[in-house]
Amino acid sequence: MTHAQWEHMRLTSGTGGAEVLTDVVQDLGCYGWELVAVTAADKTIGLNSYLAILKRPLDPPPDPHDREQGWKPDPCGRWDARWWDGNVWTYDVGRRGDKNVTGRDAPTLRPTYQIPVWRAP
Repeated sequence: MTHAQWEHMRLTSGTGGAEVLTDVVQDLGCYGWELVAVTAADKTIGLNSYLAILKRPLDPPPDPHDREQGWKPDPCGRWDARWWDGNVWTYDVGRRGDKNVTGRDAPTLRPTYQIPVWRAP
């Protein structure tokens, strides 16, 4: 039996409420995301706002040839570097350039959600 590794996402709807959240969850379903839970969000965000938790299985990249812990080229291709802890790829990522940028991104080969061009503001 294979143990699945999951990545999780939090979504908060603004005052648009359930209608906006439903559209986004449907779009994310095309990328393998499943809805886990929905609850009323903090009322300071706005009336009729919701918090949703989604999950999808990770599609982990292969281990590096050099198994020493450290920054390695991101095998997922989304960042310049990803931290290999000696056993697994982590969520810690970085981008090199004029300003070093660090962040968190799932170590998965699955595609990331892109807002359709025709929908972008």
